[in-house]
Amino acid sequence: MSFVSKISSTENPPLGRRFPEAFEVLDLNFCRNPAYENYDMHPDPFKRPGEKPPAPPAALRGEVSSKKHEEFFRCPTCNKTSRIKNNRAIAEKYQRLKHLQEHDPAVPSCKTPGCFAQGMAPEAHPEFYRRFGKTVNADPRFQCRLCSKTGPAPVSFRSGAHVKRPFVRMPRGFSSPRLSVCGAGCRSH
Repeated sequence: MSFVSKISSTENPPLGRRFPEAFEVLDLNFCRNPAYENYDMHPDPFKRPGEKPPAPPAALRGEVSSKKHEEFFRCPTCNKTSRIKNNRAIAEKYQRLKHLQEHDPAVPSCKTPGCFAQGMAPEAHPEFYRRFGKTVNADPRFQCRLCSKTGPAPVSFRSGAHVKRPFVRMPRGFSSPRLSVCGAGCRSH
């Protein structure tokens, strides 16, 4: 026979959250209307059915309404809605984009995991690379001086390297003195 502990009706059950928890120091769920005094004020994050236990006196309550995958917070002062954000997802996306800005994956560099020159282009750090023969297309190859792996040359070192300009289609009848080859006198009427 199993014994189940009896939950007393006088104890308050643990409160459920209506907002995601702050991740590290990041919490983006607040009133975003700078014209009111509640701007940047974080609302009470807990569901309080029947207001038991009551919210702290200075806490902003507001209303949280939701549709499927769309949850909104309505500020009680300004009546403006703002979408509820997942703090962890935004912090992870920020870190991913920051890493892409610092290390361009398209730049040819040493691909050996753990190599100090990994992610450093031969153009920016020639001290880590040496020219090492040519490819089948007669483009120069480079060798990492630290781990001795070879790889293709960056585009600027390749023979016949050029940047392909994008094709821009102009609407009919469009002419501009800046875009036209012969100036303002080329306009057809």
